[in-house]
Amino acid sequence: MTSKKRKGDFMEDRLYYQDPYLQEFSTSLIEAKPWGKNCFALKLKETAFYPTSGGQPHDKGYIGDLEVLDVFEEGDDIWHLTRAVPTEAELNCKIDWPRRFDFMQQHAGQHLLSEAFWTFCQATTIGFHLTEDNLTIDLDMESIDNETIVKVEDTVNQIIWDNRPIIKHWVAPEDLEKMPLRKQPQVDKNIRIVEMKDYDWVPCGGTHPNFTGEIGMVKIRRWERSKGVTRVEFFCGQRALQDYRWKNEMVLDLANDFSVKDKELADSVQRLQEKLKETERRFVESDSRLTEFESEKILKEAEIWNGIKIVKGSFDEKRDLSGLRKLAINLLKTENILVLLVNAETDEKFLFARSADLDLKLNKIYQKFKTELGGKGGGSEVMIQGSLPENIKGQDYIEAFIEAIKNHVDL
Repeated sequence: MTSKKRKGDFMEDRLYYQDPYLQEFSTSLIEAKPWGKNCFALKLKETAFYPTSGGQPHDKGYIGDLEVLDVFEEGDDIWHLTRAVPTEAELNCKIDWPRRFDFMQQHAGQHLLSEAFWTFCQATTIGFHLTEDNLTIDLDMESIDNETIVKVEDTVNQIIWDNRPIIKHWVAPEDLEKMPLRKQPQVDKNIRIVEMKDYDWVPCGGTHPNFTGEIGMVKIRRWERSKGVTRVEFFCGQRALQDYRWKNEMVLDLANDFSVKDKELADSVQRLQEKLKETERRFVESDSRLTEFESEKILKEAEIWNGIKIVKGSFDEKRDLSGLRKLAINLLKTENILVLLVNAETDEKFLFARSADLDLKLNKIYQKFKTELGGKGGGSEVMIQGSLPENIKGQDYIEAFIEAIKNHVDL
């Protein structure tokens, strides 16, 4: 069923279909036109540059000394985006082969994986996403378990290691019924079927190696439910090797840090997590007791004004707003209390709060106070927080705020 090139065929000027391994070729310029900002679209007599199509990104490389930025189709024409128009009559072109072969590995691996998921789960591949650093398929299934993932991986990799031929067929519509297609083509002319020998038959216009062994291997990295589909992320060939390499280095480094073998690392990490949880629990308990102690200490030093306990705290050690808030919340368990806390030595933060039984609108008082003395912050009637102004000490800021409260007309 495989058709051969004929003069005037759709495939005659698409050298990547005649030989997907072709890395260099010579041709001539047919047409050039301005395209976008400071770019030109070139149409060549023939081309080995694959255009973005069917989920596979475009090739890169050079036309003469001009870098190919993009390759795309318009109708039956293929256009190559460059920064200038070449002047040579004969153009020597070169494909970015590592990029091309990477896409060939990933795309062919995707075919095998999609067929395996159909075989084991009757899951149809409804999305394919291939970029320079990411590779996923979307399956129309609710969920998948690790046992099925292992079966799929084992099956696919065995077919790769069988080194089966990958055959490309150019067929007429009437030939399709003779083929066990995984899905039907979306075109009615120039139909190309890619066959993984005795396993998968699918319409596809992408570039693929000639044998499954060139895929190297397929490794599923993760899977998740996303936007109504199950998205499976995986790597093939060189990408799988690179992914394994950095992960292996990381595992060995961590195992060395723990002074264990790599297979014992998971147990060591689990034990460390348990210790950390226990340490955190004890820290929370100790911190809570310390907060109680601090609260009792500064509460004894509270000033009484108009029936209100005014608690003032200025801290020299580093304590962020979260720490000030924790102390304030503990103090606010006491009735008729106004808590004024600052950390002026480091973060230069303040937190002022009052108990629920006091009729003070701290945010409104602060607005007038801020206009006169400066600072940045805000909050509610019950609690305000923010940053101190540059030219005032924390304790002075507290005293000034107390004076503002005493002079507040609504008190």
